[in-house]
Amino acid sequence: MKKILMVICMMSFFAPSGYATLLTNGGAEDGSMSPWTTLDYRVESGNENNFSPQEGDNFFYIEYGSDGDWMRQTGSSGLLVGGKLQLDGYYTTDGNDYGIASLSIFDASDGELASIDSSSLYGEDREWSLFAIELDIPTGAASWEVILTGKKAASGTYVDVHWDSMTLTATAVPEPTTIFLFGTGLFVIACGLRKKRT
Repeated sequence: MKKILMVICMMSFFAPSGYATLLTNGGAEDGSMSPWTTLDYRVESGNENNFSPQEGDNFFYIEYGSDGDWMRQTGSSGLLVGGKLQLDGYYTTDGNDYGIASLSIFDASDGELASIDSSSLYGEDREWSLFAIELDIPTGAASWEVILTGKKAASGTYVDVHWDSMTLTATAVPEPTTIFLFGTGLFVIACGLRKKRT
């Protein structure tokens, strides 16, 4: 019986609490933008315009053609009520241009249930910085949407706002069964330690 309870305890410790990234092609490292929906943009290799790679050798960055253009990706997986969605990734800017990352959750009728925007993301000139935003998953959640926007704060042909290694992860709240198993496991360990002392 002790062995069975110890196995249950171990299972509760290793119960999954999150999901792999829900975004596809988050960093466009292959030079392709699929499956992002985009307006005017261009993808350039990391060694152009004196931008250094953020990650690895196969590096591409996204540059906007005009103010306010965006990349958009949607999905429906990972939406467990009571859990959380977290969007994070790297950005860099040139001059006074800046980016805004948005995360939204919609119901089955495309009504917005929750939304959050990052603050204006100003990077040190051509230096990569990390950002993260998070949303609680509400009742009725049916889909999520990620939008990455570039804003022009200075004159120039292109909006130099670049994104890389973007991830969207979903974390579930522990189910009652998992909480019960975890508590049972702790109880068994405590009982075992008590018997050894006596």
